[in-house]
Amino acid sequence: MPKAGRLLLCRTLAALALAALVAPRPAAAQDKPVSAAYYYKVRWGFQQEFERYGPRDRRGRSLKQLDLETRLFRYPCSYMIYSPAFDGLPGATKDAIYARMWEILSGKDHDRRYAKLTPTLRAEIVSILIDTKPGLPPYFQS
Repeated sequence: MPKAGRLLLCRTLAALALAALVAPRPAAAQDKPVSAAYYYKVRWGFQQEFERYGPRDRRGRSLKQLDLETRLFRYPCSYMIYSPAFDGLPGATKDAIYARMWEILSGKDHDRRYAKLTPTLRAEIVSILIDTKPGLPPYFQS
C-alpha cells in the first residue's frame, strides 16, 4: 500500500478508536421513561458480564466499562486495541495508529471532533493504556 494510503488508513482507524464512542445518545432515546440501559444493566446482566473480561488499570478502570446513559463506553477508546487483530498489525501501521492516537490524546490535535474529550478524560485514557497495553510507545509515558 502506498505511504499516503497507509497514513489515511491509520488516521481513520485512530479516529474510529477514539471519536466514534464520544457521540452522545440521540435526544429521542434520552426522553424514554425506561431506558435501554435498564435492560442491559439490571434485567439481563449484560453490563456486568461484558465488563468482567476487560483488563483493568491499577485504579480499577477499564476500556470495557460501559456508560449506557450518556454514551456507550465510559472511556471513549475502543477496547479492540487489546485484540489479536490489532496486535497482529504490521509494525509501521501500529506505530502510525499509536502516533495519531497520541496526537489526539495529548491535545495536540484541536479538531472539533475531539472537543468532548476533556483533558481529564484524555489523561484517564492514557493512564488506562499505560497500565493495560503492553508495547505502548514510550511517548505515552510523558
